[in-house]
Amino acid sequence: MERDGIPAPLHADYPKAVRCIAPDLDEAFCPSDQVMPIGAVHNRLVLEIARGCTRGCRFCQAGMTYRPVRERSLNALEKLVDACLSNTGFEELSFLALSAGDFSALKTLFASAADRCAAQQVALALPSLRVGSVDDSIMARIAGIRRTGATLAPEAGSQRLRDVINKGVTEEELLRHVQKLLQYGWRQVKLYFMIGLPGETRADLEAIFELSRKARDAAGRDGPRMQVTAAISPFVPKAHTPFQWEAQLTLEEMRERIGCLIGLFKGQKSLKLRWHEARMSSLEGVFSRGDRRLAEVLERAYAKGAIFSNWVEGFSLTPWLEALEECGQCVEDWTGPRVPGAALPWDHLETGLDPAFLLRERECALAGRTSPDCRYGLCLHCGVCDTTTRSSRLRRADEHLPIRHMLNFAERDQQHHVPGSDAEGRLIPPPRRAEPPRIAPELGVKAAWYRVWHTKEGRAAFLSQLELQTILERSLRRAGLPLSFSRGFHPLPLISFGRALSVGVGSRAEWFSIILRQHVSAYEVRERLAPCLPDSMELVGVEPTERDEHTRQAQAEVFRIAHLGTARERDAFLRKWREFACLETRIWTRMTKKGERGVDLRALVAKVAYDADGAVLCTTDWRGDYLSPLALARAVTGEEDPCKLAVLKLEQHFAYEPSSLSQEAPGLEGDL
Repeated sequence: MERDGIPAPLHADYPKAVRCIAPDLDEAFCPSDQVMPIGAVHNRLVLEIARGCTRGCRFCQAGMTYRPVRERSLNALEKLVDACLSNTGFEELSFLALSAGDFSALKTLFASAADRCAAQQVALALPSLRVGSVDDSIMARIAGIRRTGATLAPEAGSQRLRDVINKGVTEEELLRHVQKLLQYGWRQVKLYFMIGLPGETRADLEAIFELSRKARDAAGRDGPRMQVTAAISPFVPKAHTPFQWEAQLTLEEMRERIGCLIGLFKGQKSLKLRWHEARMSSLEGVFSRGDRRLAEVLERAYAKGAIFSNWVEGFSLTPWLEALEECGQCVEDWTGPRVPGAALPWDHLETGLDPAFLLRERECALAGRTSPDCRYGLCLHCGVCDTTTRSSRLRRADEHLPIRHMLNFAERDQQHHVPGSDAEGRLIPPPRRAEPPRIAPELGVKAAWYRVWHTKEGRAAFLSQLELQTILERSLRRAGLPLSFSRGFHPLPLISFGRALSVGVGSRAEWFSIILRQHVSAYEVRERLAPCLPDSMELVGVEPTERDEHTRQAQAEVFRIAHLGTARERDAFLRKWREFACLETRIWTRMTKKGERGVDLRALVAKVAYDADGAVLCTTDWRGDYLSPLALARAVTGEEDPCKLAVLKLEQHFAYEPSSLSQEAPGLEGDL
């Protein structure tokens, strides 16, 4: 660091790390067998349709550094859609790109993919949509299958500030897009905004509230209201962008502006405000433009317990501030403004962008001037593409291919009309009540009913009921079984389950029922489904059921309950079961949403026996009441640690007949 605080390179001829790109996206690997997540945030099939964006948002690092735009061909995407859906069984497909609505062949792609998805009731999603980037035909297809969440990103409330960041979105376009959402049945939308953008004023903050209010009332006085959630994030300057020299708000300024918005939104019907934690944004600003001096800070903060710092519930700024102070630094050293034209710590990382281009864009931002999208227009000479006068600054994976925009069509294939209006430009009023998606009539046909028996042991025992439902639905889809679907706003496959087990409780006798829209033999159902079940779940059998019997619940079940503690704890465990078996009644009180409720535990137990390994074989009677078997075992024995109990379901009986509730395991005693 120089005396004036400007960094100077240690070497005049330091080597550069040059970004290497794939000129042809069809040659880039895309897995058709994707990992099947459990409870993840992005729990859907993700298919990258394009890479790169040239809209030129001046705050966006990805839009700058992933240039040029390269689209996958329609032929490659069609094959990937079929392979990915067949191999995963996902019920939602998301076309991924930095700006999916700018995909040149989006309408053509949607037309083919929507037919494939509609046949299996697979939802289609388009994340990262730009305002006005999809026409009515695409919106109608999305709404006709299953509506996913609607998210728009105006980024700034006022047009002046949107021009500063080169967002290229007008208020009229945003409101037209919201009207279109209303027209096709959406009643909720999330709007993303940033605070602390260069040149922001109090009027720009108030404009966030006003724009959100206008979106809520986009249907007019007599139309339905849109539920609007405004999501606020403090602006963080990023390297390799035109704003890499700008200052970030201080923590106090962030809190002040968030507080201002909270006051504006307070008491407003159908308007919600969500915001990113200011302390986390402040720390993000430190590392977004840091250099090697932060290595020691990172290590010291870790030693002070700063882990899982991206989780709000576990985040603390204190160890980071202490580590900075110990290293002779402070937050403002990193979040303050930088000198344009001076050396930057990341100058040795070659992204392909000419520094002169970034400076030109910064000057345009300060002047409030916008820049066009070079994808379909004139070249802005950013340095990434090969041109007639200069070669790209990047290194290419295939030396024979030029680095340039690779599009399916020379112009976007969507309609050129005002969104949400008819052919003559008149606004189409949205219906007062949202209509449910119209699924194909054949998807609702109910032709055959089956009960599928399976095990749930080992790792599968730790799946919750909600996770199990998703996993089995995807297994059925991978098996290619013709599932029947419900109707309404969220059509779902008609799958019914037995009583849910507590997490950690295993079973050798679990079942679920399915309704198929076509007649398929029980043997074929088993042959198709067995290879598609996850590990630790074995298909035991498939049996046809009557229409009125497929959701019938068991009246009696047999559980093996073992204690995993010490020998002394196991002896006490068995003694309590023997004492319990001798009782005529045992009232246990538990808290419910309606208050305390007493349950006669003894009435829930029909038989108690013990096997040669010292485990309890408990036969339950569910005719009058039901209690989780794990909760039952803990209530009987008083065991506080559920991890010390191993509970395994052995049998289910749909009719309570004492003679049929046999326990054939050797060494049984104490049969009641």
